[in-house]
Amino acid sequence: MKNSHPALISNALTLAANTGGRFVLVLVLAVVAIRSAQAQSLQVLYSFPASSNNGVPEAGVIRDSAGNLYGDTFGGYACALPTFGLGSLFEIDSSGQETDLHNFSGPDGACPFGELLRDREGNLFGTTFAGGVDNYGTVFKVDRGGVETVLHSFPSPGQSSDGCTPEAGLVQDKAGNLYGTTTMCGAFEMGTVFEIDQTGTESILHSFKGDDGSSPMGLIIDANGNLYGIASTVLYKISARGRFTVLHKFADCHSTFGSPLLDKDGNLYGTALCRASAFGIVWKRRKDRTVTVLHKFTGPEGTYPSDHGLILDEQRNIYGVAMGGGVFNDGTVYKLSADGTITLLHTFTEASAAKEGAYPSGRLTMDRKGNLYGTTMLGGEGGIGTVWKLKPCDPRMVLPGSCR
Repeated sequence: MKNSHPALISNALTLAANTGGRFVLVLVLAVVAIRSAQAQSLQVLYSFPASSNNGVPEAGVIRDSAGNLYGDTFGGYACALPTFGLGSLFEIDSSGQETDLHNFSGPDGACPFGELLRDREGNLFGTTFAGGVDNYGTVFKVDRGGVETVLHSFPSPGQSSDGCTPEAGLVQDKAGNLYGTTTMCGAFEMGTVFEIDQTGTESILHSFKGDDGSSPMGLIIDANGNLYGIASTVLYKISARGRFTVLHKFADCHSTFGSPLLDKDGNLYGTALCRASAFGIVWKRRKDRTVTVLHKFTGPEGTYPSDHGLILDEQRNIYGVAMGGGVFNDGTVYKLSADGTITLLHTFTEASAAKEGAYPSGRLTMDRKGNLYGTTMLGGEGGIGTVWKLKPCDPRMVLPGSCR
């Protein structure tokens, strides 16, 4: 089975081992050229204990109206070393109290990588990369009482034209139907886009065959029920009527990440690794179909931007995390304005006294006050990840480059 995320962890550890000497010196010297708001306050809300069988929250957290956070862990190194556990769902309330909502056991799923979806009734929906009947992944629901239901179990390759090994989360339309992707299997063994209706019936909306993309990741859905996604180096749309359209092919990129971001005007945004920047870019596709590069990462402000997507505020500033880069090469949180100006909001260091974690990878969540919430895959008191909150800049700060 394809299993890219443990490889990412391995790469992260390699990055950490090679941050000394000349490379760090270059980053320190270069960081002065980037707008910085490091004076913001990062608070660790929860640090996964080393004694836990479940850790490494990869996908970030979501937040309800009461301020409770929800996320998943893929179980330490579960997909590489199964003795570490098979993943879990967790809640962190507004007081910082953590509760395990569900621990996966295998038949009900294993190794969730994607972000969670929460409906109005408080039910949580998601996918697992492995587990299920054939160990090729599941779609699940966990109700407010913590009862888990497997909505769909993906078969092993060759058994049908169904997909397998979903790595991304789900989206839901107004009628309650769920939509997601699988990175493998399907009619051409290159991944699928699927739908699960309210009766629990799964159907394939599209099977990728290569020229239209492969190994799709997360989806977004607009008010009209149209789906948008990224499959390898292809940006695509599936209309509410099921019509598949290639919107753009990134000819000079070898990997585009996560789910795209859609603004109110129909512009799309995302991240990629391209010839223009080996450390990654943020791109924008305007409604007129033109595609531009908003930012090329150079290292001090981040490297390898998150494969879980970006968020946008009311002023059309973009926020995201980068798994590497920053002064200590342990990852960053950044803000990108509409004109392409980047501001370094935070640079992580696992070795800091605060034990704030290292290698953030999930999509951020923002509350009404502008506070950002996220996760790190490693670091923290237990070494297997943290959940954190980053407060907005204090407008009274007069430090050069601070948010004002």
